[in-house]
Amino acid sequence: MTASPLSTGGAGPVFENDVGTHYLAALLTGSAARGTRIGTVVRVGLQRAASGAPLDDVIVETDGAGGTTRLDLQVKRRMTFAASDREFPSVIGACWETLARPDFASGPGNRIGVEIAQFPEKVKAHYTRVPVWALSSADAVARSRRLWC
Repeated sequence: MTASPLSTGGAGPVFENDVGTHYLAALLTGSAARGTRIGTVVRVGLQRAASGAPLDDVIVETDGAGGTTRLDLQVKRRMTFAASDREFPSVIGACWETLARPDFASGPGNRIGVEIAQFPEKVKAHYTRVPVWALSSADAVARSRRLWC
């Protein structure tokens, strides 16, 4: 049985519901949605931990010319992406676990993400560059050089 976002949502029910509503609206209108790369939204799953999804808050499937792709999201009210953040290790662990799943890794257009409601403005520019670098890097080695140099 799937759990209610009101009972399990660590981000708080209001923000998690807002995120879910965005993707459900895209599903109902047959349109693309933020964070998805191609196609239109054809399925939205909420609170999918009971189904074995490590990033369980919102799962979006799209269908387009390149086939079906998936976007798995964790929703948080706030997160600093620092070792001092008590939720950081579990979220990053869930990201790696999702990426390692054969059903997820086999889709070349599949993506993961963390939706954050309250984000420190002084670091926002730095964090928003990383996905752009990841998508524009030829491989993992090139991406690592950009991050650590």
